[in-house]
Amino acid sequence: MATYLRRCIEKKNINTIQIATGYWDVPGMALVVDELAAFLEREGTQLQMLIGQEPYVYAGQVKVPTYRRNFPDDYIKKDLEELELKEEYKGVVDLLLTHCGKTMQVRKYMKTLLHAKCYIFSKTFTENGEKCCHDAMAIMGSSNFTYKGLLGNAELNYLEKNGSIIDSNYKRTGVKGHIPWFNEMWEQAEDWTPVLLEQVIKPTPIGREVNRERKQRQKEAEEALAKPFTPYELYIKLLQTQFATFLDTKLSGQIKDYLPATYSAFDYQIDAVKQCYEYMQRHGGFLLADVVGLGKTVVGALIVRHFLSTPQKDGRGGRVLIITPPAVQQPWRDTLGDICATTPELSKRIDYISLGRLDKFTDGMDDEETLDDGTLDGVLDQSKTYGLILIDESHRFRNSDTEMYRALNSLIGSITPTPYVGLLSATPQNNRPQDLKNQIYLFERTPKNSTLTKG
Repeated sequence: MATYLRRCIEKKNINTIQIATGYWDVPGMALVVDELAAFLEREGTQLQMLIGQEPYVYAGQVKVPTYRRNFPDDYIKKDLEELELKEEYKGVVDLLLTHCGKTMQVRKYMKTLLHAKCYIFSKTFTENGEKCCHDAMAIMGSSNFTYKGLLGNAELNYLEKNGSIIDSNYKRTGVKGHIPWFNEMWEQAEDWTPVLLEQVIKPTPIGREVNRERKQRQKEAEEALAKPFTPYELYIKLLQTQFATFLDTKLSGQIKDYLPATYSAFDYQIDAVKQCYEYMQRHGGFLLADVVGLGKTVVGALIVRHFLSTPQKDGRGGRVLIITPPAVQQPWRDTLGDICATTPELSKRIDYISLGRLDKFTDGMDDEETLDDGTLDGVLDQSKTYGLILIDESHRFRNSDTEMYRALNSLIGSITPTPYVGLLSATPQNNRPQDLKNQIYLFERTPKNSTLTKG
């Protein structure tokens, strides 16, 4: 069971873990502590743990009244008091002290005896005001989140990979899935996170020892910061500040994971994705001007994939519009289809439109009306919730006096918040520097307050 838990936690596309267990102990969590630590360090992740009450505990309280203690507080505290000060156990306590109350929440269910054991892994996000879930997996069976439950006992568990079953809504299907069941139990439970930290963990020997080590590390860090930097250290800090994105190996690995096995992961393309994404967040857009043959379509598709996979905290919409010449639209569809193959729901949030059809896009059209030449993928999104507009062969917009430029500029200006704008062209300047200015103004909406600086 511990092996399967590790594999599920390590899945790159999940951001939510929900665990319901009759009992919990530190040795059990120690079996997966490294994987949980890596998961919780990723941006936008959350862990919810719901602790119930095993029947044998209740039976013990009835048979021996003097044994009646507060569950689970006293039981788990007693377990902690008897723990050896092993490094793996201290790692669990340190994880709890770091993340509980932030990315990790713990509740206890006391309405009835909660004997269920369920481990749910999913990618959750909000779209059009509704909470959505994709890529869900769930393990249910007899294993508590304890050492014996995960490794010691002869347990029987079942791994469910059908997301429609796991997220099944009772009102729509007549069947309550794992996630709706957990959410219902979670709402009925009481928050136990502060009690777990302050009354259960910290007063125990292992809690005091981990707290002492944490304070010692903090003191050493503060002392290190108080020392004057050497010229070499200042130089290294400057490099880290200016080129942090290029040094982020974790982000590089995440972007490479988007590529299917049939694609080559070229370092210059991964670097281009990271740099364009950083510039896009800093300036509202970017211009990628690689020469023909270096794979701008792959770079652009990876940027789209990363945008759709990353929660937007600034209110930008969760859809992408891709504007291309008619001749290259199908390669764009094919490339994004490959890169989004493991998360097909992302493809539903991408629209395509051909150059020269932008006037049709901005005209008032019925919700069921589509462009007659099929250059838009599906029905027009009249809500205009685009967070990113990507333009291939952007040099076609080098002249701000054309109807096509005005239509695109009007579309971008009509969306709030202003979407990111990505420009791709091997020849962004055809005749004069004004060509570049007009393209850049598509994302630099207030030139007098430009975030760009002279090189």
